[in-house]
Amino acid sequence: MSAFDSVVKHLKRVTLFGVLAVGLLVASPLLDPRLIHGADTLPHYYTLVQLDDLVRQGVLYTRWFPYKASGFGAPFFQYYAPLAFYVAEGFVLLSLEMLAAFRLAWGLTLVGSALGTYLWARDTLDEGPALVSATAYVCAPYMLFNAFFRGGYTEQFALLLMPWVLWAFRRLAVTRRAPYLAAGALGYALLHLVHTLTAMIFSPALFAYTIVLAKEYARPAGGLRAWRNQLLMLWVPIGLGLGLSAFFWLPAFLERNALMTELVSGSPALDYRYNFISLRQLFSTPLTAAPRPALSLIAASLAAVALFAQVRKRSRASFAWQIWLAALINGGCILLALPFSAWLWDALPLLHLFQFPYRFLSVAVVFLAFLAGAGVQSLGQMLHAKKTSVTRWSCFGILLTIVGLLVSQTRVLGQVSYYPPLPAIDVGFIMQKERETAPIIGKYASVYMPTGVKELPPLEQQAQDGPERLDMDSLPIGASLLAAAYTPLRYDLIVSTPKAFVARFRTFYFPGWTAQLDGQPVAMAVTEPHGQISVEIPAGEHRLAVWFGSTTLRTAATLLSLTSVVVLCLAPVAVVCYNSRQKRQVGS
Repeated sequence: MSAFDSVVKHLKRVTLFGVLAVGLLVASPLLDPRLIHGADTLPHYYTLVQLDDLVRQGVLYTRWFPYKASGFGAPFFQYYAPLAFYVAEGFVLLSLEMLAAFRLAWGLTLVGSALGTYLWARDTLDEGPALVSATAYVCAPYMLFNAFFRGGYTEQFALLLMPWVLWAFRRLAVTRRAPYLAAGALGYALLHLVHTLTAMIFSPALFAYTIVLAKEYARPAGGLRAWRNQLLMLWVPIGLGLGLSAFFWLPAFLERNALMTELVSGSPALDYRYNFISLRQLFSTPLTAAPRPALSLIAASLAAVALFAQVRKRSRASFAWQIWLAALINGGCILLALPFSAWLWDALPLLHLFQFPYRFLSVAVVFLAFLAGAGVQSLGQMLHAKKTSVTRWSCFGILLTIVGLLVSQTRVLGQVSYYPPLPAIDVGFIMQKERETAPIIGKYASVYMPTGVKELPPLEQQAQDGPERLDMDSLPIGASLLAAAYTPLRYDLIVSTPKAFVARFRTFYFPGWTAQLDGQPVAMAVTEPHGQISVEIPAGEHRLAVWFGSTTLRTAATLLSLTSVVVLCLAPVAVVCYNSRQKRQVGS
């Protein structure tokens, strides 16, 4: 065995450790015990604090967050994907301090992103190019910007899941084994539950990827029918993933009219027209010490090598279609992030939901990482054609140099800043902070305001941190509250009143809130212009119950998800039957 062959043999053994080392390097700013000062970091941490309070009161999952909007509540988990917060909450319940749990969950997304990209790329490329792909992904300027400067905690989980989903679908195409079908379905469902907008951007790319996989891995002898069967098999986990996560995304999409969406379009910070990136800002080099949503110029150069090799037939890539698809996806995502596409954003209202056109780079970066690895592999194949020891050592040196250049992009981490040590934070502290900022930013204090909230209630109505929800000022003279039991999502009262009146609650109305008077359903009204829950109470002594429940749509969506769970459990049997039939057809 030559010295070079010996190095290559050991390289295969240590590449995985190199991937983990790069991931840990990128995650190193999270070792600081302080909270990273990102644009969205503190709001995400506040959400975790509120979730922990609800869980400890026995509310394991709810669409309604009673502590949002200065304590009047908001349908936060109705529209904002919840799963990333539950990951951190899991560490909290394991007795980890809350900020440490938050940082740990965040750090795992970075290490997991590197590992997932390596496994996905390694399924197609050699170990060295797969290492380049993993490094290009986790060290991508967009990844670093989102994690440490924008503070996109939930989007980091989406960046973690995308390469794992692609890996599962490719393994399913190659092996046709049930575990990969389940992994693909679960991964795709989880993607919707950690960051819905990224899942929406990723879905067309995944759909196109399945078409390419079906073309490349369908049994040639089967012709068009084999390609069709392979494609249908790959679409099964997509359908199951949508079904598994339907309990969340279906109501979020179809009940958008219950939310004041104009709040989003009215704020420059959340309006797409103010968040395009210029062509000059699109690419970043290791010498660019400005954190921004951008792609790596190094990775883009390697991608150009991969495409050049395909055009010039200089590479023996058996995955040529995947290379061209990755290039097409990158081109589409880049165009949607540039001001050139403003006319398309204006014409398609659905695009307005994404708020930041540069979000599309989140999907571009994972396919660009694959192209970077493919470029290294193509370069190696072209150099290896000379079959000299010097050329082989040159390839090894080039590989290490490229990895080093990609890692050098992390120099931007020297600009990461932190909050001073945080005080003790509880839900009362968070509500008080919202009350302090509401007069400054007005109705934009929450972009999850129900449609009935035309303006915020007076400050004196907001100044109450206890569990009491009934506004005592709404009781007439002589009326009394005989008993009251408040939980985050339910209010039980016994009221005695000499005359009829309208009971007003310090809670915004949103579909799902229901009331019963003396055990019978009672109509619920919405106050003008503050959008609070109100119930008409007749004279006498009455029992009033108010709680947050479901709607017909949410119940149907939940049943769809439960049905998908059953189908997922039965899917392995269908896969076994499919494989057996395919073997019989080949044998005949």
